[in-house]
Amino acid sequence: MDYLTFGEGPKSASGLTKSWYVSSIGSQLGYVKWYAPWRKYCYFPAQDIILDEHCLADIAGFCRTETILHKEKLLLNLKRTKCSAGREREYRWGSSCRYRGLPGMTG
Repeated sequence: MDYLTFGEGPKSASGLTKSWYVSSIGSQLGYVKWYAPWRKYCYFPAQDIILDEHCLADIAGFCRTETILHKEKLLLNLKRTKCSAGREREYRWGSSCRYRGLPGMTG
């Protein structure tokens, strides 16, 4: 049985990232939001929360999925840019290590 609920929260000030409230049987357990230093969605627990391995796995899976979806959306939004000579070139991510290990995120 699925005890966790992920309810959509407010968007970031920039409007680029989302947040979700995590609750179970009417109790708020914390929230998931973008953590810029790690470039991924992370779980921020409420005070004095106890979770078992199944809840932790569900929250981790949710964070992983939303991070992948967010980064895929960023890749789709990249625009073509013009070189100084006027030729069009495709902008690409490069090989930054923070994107390795996620499908479609390596340069």
